[in-house]
Amino acid sequence: MATEARLEGDEYIITGKKRFTTGLGIADIYMFYARTSEDPKDRQASRHLTAFIIEKGMKGFTVEKVNELYGGDGLLNGYLNLDEVRVPVSNRLAGEGDGWTIMMSGSKRGENHSLIPDPRPDARGDKVCSLLLTEKGSVRAAHDARPGEPV
Repeated sequence: MATEARLEGDEYIITGKKRFTTGLGIADIYMFYARTSEDPKDRQASRHLTAFIIEKGMKGFTVEKVNELYGGDGLLNGYLNLDEVRVPVSNRLAGEGDGWTIMMSGSKRGENHSLIPDPRPDARGDKVCSLLLTEKGSVRAAHDARPGEPV
């Protein structure tokens, strides 16, 4: 994991890349995993990664490269670059070190957890369906989260 996040006050400073991102440049929010600990004990316990929501327009968050995919017309895919992006603690999903648990929670049942537009007919375009880790370690949807608000 080359993407790193360090806590400074009430913000994380994130530097790294996300490759093969679908919805490149058109999505308003992206889910990232970043390494938040170098401690071998944290790595051994799978507590070295943290999940974050990165919002389009954050300073230092840019599209680096668009991949040309055969058969993928209209499906933008490519690399995102984070260069010292300041991310509020409120954009962290669950606690620091819970990233691996979030990442693996869907693979146990063959599910694919990601951020998706809210499918409800009455939903506004800025609502998203986001995934949050509950106290018991399971994932639940928070249908009314909005970009820029705590998730």
